[in-house]
Amino acid sequence: MYSKSPTVNIFQNDLHDILDDHCDPVNLNMCVNSLSWADDLVLISRSKPGLQNALDKLDRYCTKCQLNVNTKKKCISLSKGNTKNA
Repeated sequence: MYSKSPTVNIFQNDLHDILDDHCDPVNLNMCVNSLSWADDLVLISRSKPGLQNALDKLDRYCTKCQLNVNTKKKCISLSKGNTKNA
């Protein structure tokens, strides 16, 4: 199966490499700080400072690679506390 956005996938592979422990990744049996599919990207962090670090790294990366973020597609979702069922 071929991607509809092969050029974007090349950039995304590099992008995932720059997101590190300073982005405060979530532990889902492995550390996760980003997910992507085609030309969509989700940044994940356990803290506001971690998410800000991820956003700052994304901004620097996009500037360096002359990429633009479609701000019309942005979404923010916050979760606080333990989400396990009682």
